[in-house]
Amino acid sequence: LERSRYAGLHLLSPATLACPEWSPAHKQKEACDAATAAAESVVDVLNADIGRIWVNEQRIEGQMRHLQAQTAHLATQARAWVSMYHEFHQSLKALGDVENWAHVIEQDVLIVSATVDAVHGRPAGVPLETEAASQDADGQLLYTPMRSVQSTPNQ
Repeated sequence: LERSRYAGLHLLSPATLACPEWSPAHKQKEACDAATAAAESVVDVLNADIGRIWVNEQRIEGQMRHLQAQTAHLATQARAWVSMYHEFHQSLKALGDVENWAHVIEQDVLIVSATVDAVHGRPAGVPLETEAASQDADGQLLYTPMRSVQSTPNQ
């Protein structure tokens, strides 16, 4: 009865231990092969991830170089705009100076005109209708007032 119970089992015997499939060297080689296959599988997965990371890094570096070029261009434009602004500002200041100069000259001319009117006996601020220009014997221009225009009030 005992034999029938173990009839389907292979018991270890010196013959089975001599089989190359059961030898420790064979088991060690199988373990090494399995570990190598597992490591290669893990390395392949990691390499795929690293490959994607490398591609992303290259893409980011390209975008960074493009952004640096755009930033440099923008800085150049900003410097040009600041320079144009300063030139415009200086022109406005000069225009203000010219306007002030014209106002001063206008005041001086009004003073001179009032003085001339006072010398000729005309009321101040009454414009001449016409002036005749003539030349003397030496060719110098002589201005002679013709008559003054009286301003009339509006009706």
